[in-house]
Formats: sequence, structure tokens, C-alpha cells
Amino acid sequence: MAKKRLGQAEAGDEMLRRLLETAQEAAQPKESAVSPTKRRHPGSEKAQAHYLAGLCHAALGAKQDAKAQFGLALAAQPDFAEARSELDRTR
Repeated sequence: MAKKRLGQAEAGDEMLRRLLETAQEAAQPKESAVSPTKRRHPGSEKAQAHYLAGLCHAALGAKQDAKAQFGLALAAQPDFAEARSELDRTR
């Protein structure tokens, strides 16, 4: 978003798209070396990835995609206050 304010909208959007790709890859199911019971919250890593993807979509102006990602973050971690807040803001 700072790039957009500096008149470098294309560069900013490209950075957001790359960050979005990374977040989407992180949200994909995969075998983990860490037991789910040893994590702070069983869905926290996946929730964070969906939350980040939602923020990227929102910054790119894709409101429906942002809402979907915030919803997925909450499905993975129902007590994720930041995701709830962002979902409420996009309505």
C-alpha cells in the first residue's frame, strides 16, 4: 500500500500478489513434523495463512475473496479475533 501512495501501484500490487501466493501455499494441507497438540492452537498456522491471504485480497480490492479467506481463517481457528474484525469490516 505504501508503494501505491508513492505512485508505484504496479510494483505494490505485484508484491501483494507474490505475498498472496505464499500465503495460499502455506494454507495448503501438509504433513507437519510438529504434533498438532504441541502447537498453540491446532489451526493457528493455517488460520494465519488464510488471514494473510485475506489481507492481500483486501488490499488488491478483491473484497469477496478477502471475505472468503477471513472466513477460512475463522474456520481453522474460531477465536481468531483479528480475522473476525477484518471479516466484519469487509461486510
